[in-house]
Amino acid sequence: LEDPEQRIANLARLFVHELACKPGNPVYNLLPDLLSRLSADPAVTPATFRNVMTLLMSFVDKEKQADSLMERLTGRFAGADDPQQWRDIAFCMAQLPCSERSLKKLNDAFKQFAHTLVDDEVAKAFGEICAKAKKGAKGPEAAVKATAEAFEARIKEVRLEEKETEETEEKEEAAGTEEAAEQATDASGNSAKLGPASSVDGADAPEVTQKRKTKKKTKEEDDEEDG
Repeated sequence: LEDPEQRIANLARLFVHELACKPGNPVYNLLPDLLSRLSADPAVTPATFRNVMTLLMSFVDKEKQADSLMERLTGRFAGADDPQQWRDIAFCMAQLPCSERSLKKLNDAFKQFAHTLVDDEVAKAFGEICAKAKKGAKGPEAAVKATAEAFEARIKEVRLEEKETEETEEKEEAAGTEEAAEQATDASGNSAKLGPASSVDGADAPEVTQKRKTKKKTKEEDDEEDG
């Protein structure tokens, strides 16, 4: 699909289109595995991943299939520990039509992906999901809007808590650095006060010892002259 030679890319697109038209839509059934394989492949860049998955996700146009796939992809967050995987999953979910049922399912499963919402791209994708739900509402619009707004409020709450935690950690780190600097300054000041002529463990400094030796030698010379 992303081959640099346009003829090959066009043939690949034609193949996928023909496959999606077959009974049961095999593309729909393969999507979770395709997502996992492409996301884990280091040779696939984020841009390539998005281009490919945007095309593949476009073949999911039935509400029942979209609801089912949304639920299956939500469960993928539990086994993903890499932020890029979070982004890939959230991106694919944002390509799907979102019904009121899907939105309620997401609300119920919030704890499964709450930890991923600290990532800006993930949070943006879930915001797009809410926008789609409100735009494509078929039931009572007020009910869908209320569900979407409740979901958005939970997202903002998680991100606010994370921001406050980061700020607290930064303040504690800065305070620790400042305290260490003050201790180093105090130690340097005390060392300067002792000076080079100070005694250490009761012993005289070298300058004091030398002066005493000189004084003693002078006295001995004077005594010899008197004798």
